Amino acid sequence: VLTVHFLDGSAYEYFGVPKQIYVKLVNADSPGRFARRHIFTSFPYRNIAKLATA
Repeated sequence: VLTVHFLDGSAYEYFGVPKQIYVKLVNADSPGRFARRHIFTSFPYRNIAKLATA
């Protein structure tokens, strides 16, 4: 399970992400761009933290 935390306070768990994809993510010049292209639309996920409210 890959857990991704966003600056707005939300967090998601992505299931089935292979170690090879994780390694590419942490070594990417732009992890956000890599995640949008290769993780966010390719793996099932669930929200585990709601957006922070003011």
